[in-house]
Amino acid sequence: MQIVNPLYDHAFKYLMQNNRMAKKVLSTLLECEVLDLVIEQQEIVAVDEGRGLKLYRLDFSALLVNEQGEKQKVLIELQKSKLPTNVLRFRSYLGENYAKRE
Repeated sequence: MQIVNPLYDHAFKYLMQNNRMAKKVLSTLLECEVLDLVIEQQEIVAVDEGRGLKLYRLDFSALLVNEQGEKQKVLIELQKSKLPTNVLRFRSYLGENYAKRE
């Protein structure tokens, strides 16, 4: 039996492309049940050669159930990087996507 290390980009990508495993990972991170999960954008890899940084992003649309049993549709952007990234870029991303959504 082989065990993949999700710290590596290829292993993380492989893990998150499996819908069942992605639901499990996101349910654990969000501390609520993920009923439905759709990968919106496969991946974005941003590379900053000057600083030697690499950022891997996955976008999801999910249907969650909170502790009160209420269902909620949410957008999730999962980022994987060695270092913290710019929060303002994420706020712009959210604004653009909420403007496009129902």
